[in-house]
Amino acid sequence: MTIKQPPYTYDIVGSFLRPQRLKRARAAFAAGKISRDELTAVEDECITELVESEKKVGLKAVTDGEFRRAMWHLDFLEELEGVEHVDTASWSVEFKGPKPKGAQLRFTGKIGFGDHPFLKHYAKLREIAGNYPTKMTIPSPSMLHLIPCVRGKATYEPIDRYKDKHALFDDIVTTYQDAVKAFYDLGCRYLQFDDTAWGEFCDAKKRAANFEEVCLGYNKEEAMEEANRCIGCKNAQCIKGCPVSINIPEFISHVKQGDIEGAYQVISESSALPAVCGRV
Repeated sequence: MTIKQPPYTYDIVGSFLRPQRLKRARAAFAAGKISRDELTAVEDECITELVESEKKVGLKAVTDGEFRRAMWHLDFLEELEGVEHVDTASWSVEFKGPKPKGAQLRFTGKIGFGDHPFLKHYAKLREIAGNYPTKMTIPSPSMLHLIPCVRGKATYEPIDRYKDKHALFDDIVTTYQDAVKAFYDLGCRYLQFDDTAWGEFCDAKKRAANFEEVCLGYNKEEAMEEANRCIGCKNAQCIKGCPVSINIPEFISHVKQGDIEGAYQVISESSALPAVCGRV
């Protein structure tokens, strides 16, 4: 059977090595030697060439190679309302080999999607691709919590609104709901969430050093408190949205009662990886 809808049986992450002339143009823009419009023109040319190459090799959906970004994740996150870029001396996660300049994120107010520049980026990609399927890539919601609050915990100071962590989580959810709808309204039918935190744990040294970045974990009382936030929808959309159709309301019901073993059994009925599904 041929799969015509994403995700496909073969695919790419979506980011490509930047052409040298794009690197030169970005450096010239940073130095004030060319205008934003001139940089955008070079980006458009490079993306057009890339899209044609993607089509020729038979990719099912094309991307813009993330050519308009300095980093795969920070450009998107720092353009959200209430989020600010902060230069740092180093990265919270050390790179091997050449290291780009360190950066961190800081919350300055209520998080929101707003009039995000990535919407124009995607609209331009669709214009370049024509009728060919397109894919947009953005960092996952978890990265917006992971970077400032977990990796940056040594210096993280929550603003008043986010002293209640549930308010932060709720705003992240709403922000990404708005993002998904905004891209959908532009015609995007393949929106990929990227999250590198899990991949880091392929490194045995990383796993041994710190498991906190993947799962902060709840004690039993905290888990029961979280479970009590469930509003018990009559038509549980969470089950429909779960790739393996876990009975999430029943799982939450067991957690509410402090029956962790029972909650585990519910997940195990549908998933061969209950530990993963229990965390996501």
